[in-house]
Amino acid sequence: MVGCVSVKCDLNIASTAGGSVTTPGEGTFTYDEGGVVNLLAEAEEGHQFINWTGDVGTIANANAASTTITMEDLYSITANFETYEIGADPIIYVPSTIKVMMDDSSVEIMDLDEYVKGVVAAEMSSDWPIEALKAQAVAARTFAVYNTHHDHCNVDVCTDHNCCQAWKGPPYDSTIVDSVTSTCNEVITCNGTIIREALFFSHCDGHTRNSEDYNGWDYVPYLRGVPCGCADAYGWTDHNSHGVGMCQYGARVMAEQGFSYVNILEHYYSGVEIVPAYTSQIVVRLCSPAELRVYDSQERVTGLVDGDVKNEIPYSDYHDHTVTISLPSGSYRYEIAGVGEGTYGLDIASIEDDESTIFIATDIPVAAGTVHHYIIDWDALAREEKGVTVQVDRDGDDTNDYTLTAGSLLTGDEFVPYIKYDLTISSTAGGSVTLPGEGTFTYDAGMVVSLVTTPASGYQFVDWTGNVGTIADVSDVTTTITMNGDYSIRANFEAIVAGQYSLTISSNAGGSVTLPGEGTLTYDAGTVVSLAATPASGYQFANWTGDVGTIANVNAASTTITMNDSYSIRASFSEEPSSPPGISYTEAQVEGRIIVLVNAERQQSGLPALSKDSLLTSLAREHSTSMVENNFFSHERYPGERSFSYGQPPGTIRGENIAKIPTRQVVPGPYLSLQEVCEWAVSLWMSSSGHRGNILEPCYTKTGVGVSFSEGGEYLYITQMFEGAYSAVG
Repeated sequence: MVGCVSVKCDLNIASTAGGSVTTPGEGTFTYDEGGVVNLLAEAEEGHQFINWTGDVGTIANANAASTTITMEDLYSITANFETYEIGADPIIYVPSTIKVMMDDSSVEIMDLDEYVKGVVAAEMSSDWPIEALKAQAVAARTFAVYNTHHDHCNVDVCTDHNCCQAWKGPPYDSTIVDSVTSTCNEVITCNGTIIREALFFSHCDGHTRNSEDYNGWDYVPYLRGVPCGCADAYGWTDHNSHGVGMCQYGARVMAEQGFSYVNILEHYYSGVEIVPAYTSQIVVRLCSPAELRVYDSQERVTGLVDGDVKNEIPYSDYHDHTVTISLPSGSYRYEIAGVGEGTYGLDIASIEDDESTIFIATDIPVAAGTVHHYIIDWDALAREEKGVTVQVDRDGDDTNDYTLTAGSLLTGDEFVPYIKYDLTISSTAGGSVTLPGEGTFTYDAGMVVSLVTTPASGYQFVDWTGNVGTIADVSDVTTTITMNGDYSIRANFEAIVAGQYSLTISSNAGGSVTLPGEGTLTYDAGTVVSLAATPASGYQFANWTGDVGTIANVNAASTTITMNDSYSIRASFSEEPSSPPGISYTEAQVEGRIIVLVNAERQQSGLPALSKDSLLTSLAREHSTSMVENNFFSHERYPGERSFSYGQPPGTIRGENIAKIPTRQVVPGPYLSLQEVCEWAVSLWMSSSGHRGNILEPCYTKTGVGVSFSEGGEYLYITQMFEGAYSAVG
């Protein structure tokens, strides 16, 4: 691949069907490192711009068709478009708040329409006709929405009319307020996209100008010169300012003649529509002693991280213990990190079109080093269901100690189960419990405790007895117990008859071993034992794992094992490939396409292709399914889930990539194709140093991909596992 050479960087630009990138164009362009490149994506008729995807880390606004990208590396980006029914209003979003740099260089976060009131008050007199004021309000709102992210500081707009728009503070006359509130959220669009330049000026000589006629500006289709009545009414013989767009005195004349603000705007901006936009926002507030952080699906963060303010999520801001995210998209993780002893209060509101869903937590105990992760399903909360999952990391070691669920309200009494229970462990003759040992141990309520037994020579493990209700598998030498009470358990062993070996058989969810059955069985040395695994409805057999060295075919549901020693094996099952309603591809198709795209990346770097491995595929599917079932997106295994045993010899290295990809860009909206979701996942991995390192690791030779749709099919959880030998390194 070609990257930055000396001080030059390549930018590769493409677009989906429905539009094109007109500035700087499409293809590969070379720029100076650090240069700021203007981007303009224009939709075709019947389509609208959605967003930029790919290497969007330095794009000023990934949701804006007109924006910039700062060239700090090799980047590849795509402008995405979607269709909408001709004649119907396109789906247009605007932020509900805006960051404004005031005349004294201070920054204020204000409601978007509060800012627009100040622009209208500064640009027109309050005694002008209301329709002229409305036209000014819509033009000012459109300009503000599309010209956010100030070039030289961390704000959206400033109050300097030479740079952005003129602005004056309250109080405002009632006509000013009415002009803004009566046009709330309305913006000017062209071909389904908010126009880039809603320009306006004071007066003209009877005719406005084309955009390209002023000072070398570019051609803009909606900025065409049109006749204007201000010269006849007021005797103007010249242009005041650039003369492009809406003439304010001309708008006054049209309003006095009975024209509406829509008529005025459609006259001065050619071929446009005035449409209502949607607003959406997430607001998170915290009371100390803790730090508030919000992470998006790309692990960008907004909030306070180790005392430093971060504002990495697009359309987000952290101020005064509050995170505000305008135009939220995808999923978020709300993280509370303790910096001292005490309790905190947390409220999170999801606001969309003036309707809100709220989660409130009060008097939640916290200590220094503790981290609480909140994951919220807003749809579930709106249905008054338990939609909040809280993962608790007590000591900040990146391991979640327990998980709880809640509805829209959570209190400290139900947050942390500080109850402790005793676990008494013993064993019969012939072996011992090596983890956690034998005797009486005390654990927090809800904690998952690992259990490991070791038979003595000439003995075999039989089962666990006693209070075994929460033991994951009573027949497994390695299992877990969940501490929901005081328990007493015993590990039982029996002598192996000379010349005999034990075979311990188990299965995961989704099926069972019907021949010879499950549990621990004893056979004469050399016996060939028939095995048959039967999947449950909706599942398929994946493979055999464990001590599989003498199994004839680990990928066959019906096979044999030769008893040359004592063995423990497990039958693994996975859900049958299926597609949620509206999606045209299966999980298995995604798995295959991911491997193709990853091998294409390796080929570009001169590396051999990875071969598909059935064991890695099974493990990857198991992890993706677990992430969906537990709403737990992490490389770590969910508390209580078994750790993966690869069953490979020393000297083997392994890696894992995970991704959570939306199946469509806009809801409601069309689903992405198989190629689009797979390219999205691989492009995210290639932009992450760790994931990219796995894909381009020379010593990896095998891979497996497992995919699982979330409930409803709105997300794809993807796991890719890699394996190779250290000796493969040159």
